[in-house]
Amino acid sequence: MHPFQKSGFVAHISSRITTVIRVADTIKQTITDLMSHSQFHSLNLFILTHALLNL
Repeated sequence: MHPFQKSGFVAHISSRITTVIRVADTIKQTITDLMSHSQFHSLNLFILTHALLNL
């Protein structure tokens, strides 16, 4: 394999790996955001239920 072809191949693989890492980070952040959002609403529901029961 010619050196230029080899460096192009390595750059291509490196680019793919970077893309996979970015996608994985985005998925992780989305899951974290969804969990945080869910916990927020669960807490609000708990507070509302507790307030209604104490009327």
